[in-house]
Amino acid sequence: MGEDTQPAADRPVEDPGDDGPGRAGHRPASGRVQYGREDDGIATVVELGRVALGCTAGALVQVGTDGWVVHTAATEDDASRFAVSDRRIRATVGSPDPTVETGGDDASSEWFAGRRVTVDGDPFGAVCFVGEGAAARDRSTARTVVDGVADLLAGELAGRGDGREWSDRALTETLLETVPDVLYAFSADGRIVQWNDGLERVTGYDSGEIATMGALDFVAVADRARVAEALGDIGAESAPGAVEADLVTRDGEAVPYEFNGAPITDADGEVVGFAGVGRDVSDYRDHEETLTALHDVTRELLPLESEEAICERVVAATTDLLDIEVVGAFLFDEAANVLEPAARNAGADEVVEEVPTFGPGEGVAWEAFMRGEVAVFDDVRAAEAVYNPETAVRSELFVPMGEHGILLAGSTAVAAFDDRTVELADLLAANAEAALDTVARKRALTERDAELSRQHRRLERLDEINERVRRIGHALVGAETPAEIADLVCERLAAVEQFSLVALSTRDRGGDEPTVEAVAGRGDGYFEVVEATVADAGGGAENPTRRARRTREPVVVDRVASDFRGEAWRQEALSRDFRSVAAFPLVHHGVPHGVLTVCAGAPDAFDEETVTVLVELADMVAKASGAAKRRLAASADDEVELVVRIDSSLAPIGPLVNELGADVTVTRAVPAADETCLLYAETAADADAVADGLAAAAGVADGRVVSASADRTRFELRTVDRTAADAVRGAGGRIVRLVHTDGHARLVARVRPETDVRELTGRLGGDGEATVLAQRTDPTVAESDPFDALTERQRAALLAAYDAGFFEWPRHSSGEKVAADLSVAQPTFAEHLRRAQANLLRSLLEE
Repeated sequence: MGEDTQPAADRPVEDPGDDGPGRAGHRPASGRVQYGREDDGIATVVELGRVALGCTAGALVQVGTDGWVVHTAATEDDASRFAVSDRRIRATVGSPDPTVETGGDDASSEWFAGRRVTVDGDPFGAVCFVGEGAAARDRSTARTVVDGVADLLAGELAGRGDGREWSDRALTETLLETVPDVLYAFSADGRIVQWNDGLERVTGYDSGEIATMGALDFVAVADRARVAEALGDIGAESAPGAVEADLVTRDGEAVPYEFNGAPITDADGEVVGFAGVGRDVSDYRDHEETLTALHDVTRELLPLESEEAICERVVAATTDLLDIEVVGAFLFDEAANVLEPAARNAGADEVVEEVPTFGPGEGVAWEAFMRGEVAVFDDVRAAEAVYNPETAVRSELFVPMGEHGILLAGSTAVAAFDDRTVELADLLAANAEAALDTVARKRALTERDAELSRQHRRLERLDEINERVRRIGHALVGAETPAEIADLVCERLAAVEQFSLVALSTRDRGGDEPTVEAVAGRGDGYFEVVEATVADAGGGAENPTRRARRTREPVVVDRVASDFRGEAWRQEALSRDFRSVAAFPLVHHGVPHGVLTVCAGAPDAFDEETVTVLVELADMVAKASGAAKRRLAASADDEVELVVRIDSSLAPIGPLVNELGADVTVTRAVPAADETCLLYAETAADADAVADGLAAAAGVADGRVVSASADRTRFELRTVDRTAADAVRGAGGRIVRLVHTDGHARLVARVRPETDVRELTGRLGGDGEATVLAQRTDPTVAESDPFDALTERQRAALLAAYDAGFFEWPRHSSGEKVAADLSVAQPTFAEHLRRAQANLLRSLLEE
């Protein structure tokens, strides 16, 4: 055996061919059984084993001290070779049990079966078969065949050792009865000459009946021509072949079978008959059909676009393919943290009265879903976590569909689910999971695209609003009157695409009812109807405009349609297709100037960014309205003089009055650059007392003595909180005199005729009370006022310089000090002062 030994563990051992180390130069049978030669018995056994297994090649391998050698081989045809690795032979010889492997490390084989062969207890070698065949579908059958072949070979080899020979017929008969499948041999004219008990068991015919029948009598009529043609090919080519056809039993039942056959030749090579094996492939056919159906289900699931549709298809497939009585699919509701029923078959409706929803700790379904593992119960009633101990369902199968939900299968019979059913249900659930993943991804992408589109549209709208507000801000600089400001704001803001109606309203003078100053857009008459509705309801309903005016906070109603029957204004808004409304109070330094109301034709039109921009616009409008009112007051031909008593114990100047123990008279309020008022006042207290009082009084932010004489001290101050002077100025008026005494103050002020006196006195009172003592109209007869030639900044610089003693000699205050009081730079103050002086002199000298 020296040249043919295989020292490398993974080197395949091959059929040596004509010149190999077989006995007496014997060449193994290649696809046919030969009689009359020395090793014909062994060759016959190996060949019949190969045919029974449907393999490509088989061989008896003999073991020696130096390695392995092929003793006798049988192949499917002359082109086939027997090749197997040393590792497999070594493993087979070393094991007492048959070895069956589906695939392995051999380059020449995908399937292997073998068993060691011993002679009188001593190891001889192994019988091996390679190349996937029909028996690969049934390991149990393969093991039985290999066991029988190994035993026959052992007997043949042992008989030769003691001079006994087995006849070919004895070998054949023994092998025929060893194999559980249908084995047969028939003559060239088709007469059955030998068969095993399997043929009688499967067909139902007895031996006497079989002896009178031909081979094709067992084949369905529709398949006979095809089988006869296959036999002709096998005989002509002298090579094994296989064909599938229906085997017909005595009762007429057609059973799918695969028939493997090989020609039997005489010493001259003439075909004298055929031998073969028939194997029931019903289960294989069913398996193939099931796999095909699973593939079809997978293709049908992928285009589905909803979880419910996927669940319905999976439930239907599980019911049809696996023939399961009760099937249901449950989807996980993340928000509610429960498994909700999504689909079920008709059997579930019949067996289960009410399909439950499974929550945390409720039933085996929840536990299996949480673990993400398949759970099978032969009797679910015995499960510790069973949802309903009295359930009619006995066997139950739970298969998670990833994190999407769970597939449930049940039966009223105990132990109804075998391993194959569980495996196929798991495949269906895996396909459902893949489809649900696809739907989830598509939904996520759709939602992301929709969100990006919404963000893009929102940014476009916000850009448009920002641009409109910027232009409105520029235009406000040139607006002269509150009415002009109102018209400008409404017209330009209503040009924004998403806004349907814009209105600016104020409160009528001396009353509580709002008055629309300007309106633009579609839906005219809305405010009039809404306010009339309020009047009819006795003032009980509060629309956004009224609420914003009362609270002085922005009011946003995202969805007008919500509870529209509860508030009349919502009905009027919906009638004009206003879907959302926002109202912004116009308040500057605590002085209200009206409400800006915006109506939109879409719900949720006022997001956070839009509201922020509109709040900034409202601030600009309020500031511009206040400035316009002050300009009108300064140039008015008619003024209303008010005399008001203010209970001002808590007023900002009150603590200073208490510190000084003397009255304080405010003679002028000059607006500073920081929008506060710089107050100039005088008192009978001496300068030191005033300086100490300014430093000690809680309500004073800063102050200083300007000048002092024997009977009075002049000083300036800025308070922490706003004073009556700020309130008057905010209303577009000016103070004539403001005298603070112990516990109250008396104010004389001039305002425009259209000033809301009630609103003003309310602001003057603060936490206390303000009472109008006198109110009279004082028509101005002067044809011109020198101060008309001055801007507001120039007027403030001139008056502050005068009251601070800048023009006194020696000066009581330097230019730097007055500039600091006005919160401006010294060069700015100097410029305003010089221009004021020039304009004032020009007005006087050129008349």
